[in-house]
Amino acid sequence: MSPDRARLDAHLAYLVHHIRTDWDQPGIAAQLAKLHDRPLAAVALAAITAAATRPDQRTPAVIAANGSHWAAMPQHTPTPTPPAHASEPGEPIPPERAATYAAAMRAAAKGNRA
Repeated sequence: MSPDRARLDAHLAYLVHHIRTDWDQPGIAAQLAKLHDRPLAAVALAAITAAATRPDQRTPAVIAANGSHWAAMPQHTPTPTPPAHASEPGEPIPPERAATYAAAMRAAAKGNRA
């Protein structure tokens, strides 16, 4: 598991724990770690759905188990494409590319407000 995914799983475990305070955060994190090969969006949706809709479950083990909480995920999960300029994660973005990205984000934000 990548360090970034481990960090994101820890944040997700914190969130799920606040939905289900009777589930301990380390136990939630352990279940999320079992799912490191699945898309983060699918895991997050399933974990939150399980926490919110399965009051019959006393432990977070249900998160990694097959069940209706996985059915909530749409069939198509877009796979992020790495930026064309970067060959390694964390490589700096050239200023001209950053300006292009910023302009595209501003245009998208305007479109969402319309």
